[in-house]
Amino acid sequence: MMSKRWSLCTVALAAALSLAAAGSAAATVDPAGRWDSEECIVDIQLRADGTFVQDDGAGTYSGTWRVDGATLTLTYSDDGKTESGTFTDGALVLAGCVFKRT
Repeated sequence: MMSKRWSLCTVALAAALSLAAAGSAAATVDPAGRWDSEECIVDIQLRADGTFVQDDGAGTYSGTWRVDGATLTLTYSDDGKTESGTFTDGALVLAGCVFKRT
């Protein structure tokens, strides 16, 4: 099921890892709100109560989120799996996708 969620993002993963390895400064971000990724055709609504809804065009997923420093971790309700991303320069890099707040 994870491959369906992020199949459009795998090509960008190497670039995201390079960006993270370069040590870009993470901006202090209040993560609650809507985050969209044009290249991956995914949007995520991070709710203030710690839950999220993600739509990738093929399906809608939900779960909980938490932040530890510059790292965002999503835990999916359907299978308990997690995805982690990093806030970098006001953007969220998650599963090889770059998300911007909308």
